[in-house]
Amino acid sequence: MDKLKKVVAEIEEKISEIKAEFERADSAGFVYNRAKAIRKSAQDIKVAAQGLRELATETLKLQDSTK
Repeated sequence: MDKLKKVVAEIEEKISEIKAEFERADSAGFVYNRAKAIRKSAQDIKVAAQGLRELATETLKLQDSTK
């Protein structure tokens, strides 16, 4: 369960990074570097979400095998 929480925390961190880029864009404009940073964070979220799916499946299988 701790591994699942760790992945969720990573996803939340990436979302915070995206929100920060939006705030910067509001004050300084939306430029290529901001778009690039948002795309990178979005890709990291995608990878982490896939890992979360796999971990959740493994965790469920482990719990079912102990019953």
